[in-house]
Amino acid sequence: MMHGYYNWGRPGFGFFGFPIFGILIGLVLLALVIYITVMVIRKLRYDNYHSDRFQRVEEDPLFIAKRRYAKGEISKEEYEEILKNLEYNT
Repeated sequence: MMHGYYNWGRPGFGFFGFPIFGILIGLVLLALVIYITVMVIRKLRYDNYHSDRFQRVEEDPLFIAKRRYAKGEISKEEYEEILKNLEYNT
């Protein structure tokens, strides 16, 4: 009658007949799966946060006024008037 798993003629259920290797490899694989899952979740949260932040900056009236002034679409007087209307002090 055969009891358990035989590895290279020795009784045991791990690598080289020692159960500790099987347990260690299982723990390492579990830790690897947890690590990869945490990294993927962090990456998704980071990308989501920064994409929202960039969209909010682009929609900011001050940012739009600065960009238009830098491109030469509006004059300095118009830029200062926009800042004054937005209650920003220069």
